[in-house]
Amino acid sequence: MCTKIFLALAAVFCVLRAGNAYSINHETEKVVSGQYITVNGRELFVGTDWIFAPDAQEQCRSIQKNLISFETAAEYTTLMDYLRANNYNYQVFWTSGVRNAGESQFYWNATQTAFTDTFWAYLQPNNALSTQACVQFTVEPDTLALWYDTPCDEYITFICE
Repeated sequence: MCTKIFLALAAVFCVLRAGNAYSINHETEKVVSGQYITVNGRELFVGTDWIFAPDAQEQCRSIQKNLISFETAAEYTTLMDYLRANNYNYQVFWTSGVRNAGESQFYWNATQTAFTDTFWAYLQPNNALSTQACVQFTVEPDTLALWYDTPCDEYITFICE
């Protein structure tokens, strides 16, 4: 009976996924809350849970994705245009951007490539208190330069790709 109920629930979650509500990892039975969006042909998942960066990466991997990386300026600006147009203003999201302790270079953890194009906010990155090893971005209506180095243990939402 429990198996039948779970299978019925899994089918419901699959239907909801098509309607942009949830995703489920059928191997772990883990439900990740958020919504799927398509931006310039890329399927992304916008999580709604406020979690630490390592937990956000784990959530992404549970649905066979990674935290978002921006390999080109165009990828970032296209996403920002979409987020602004779809009422995500003033929301904050984790990226896969990190730096190792003692290093100044940031890289995309998902692809292991160093940042090339950047959109750091004024006076960023600043590594305040020597604890800011992860990268987040904020969606605001009037500027693209909103990347911040942040401690990885802050509660922030996330985007997977």
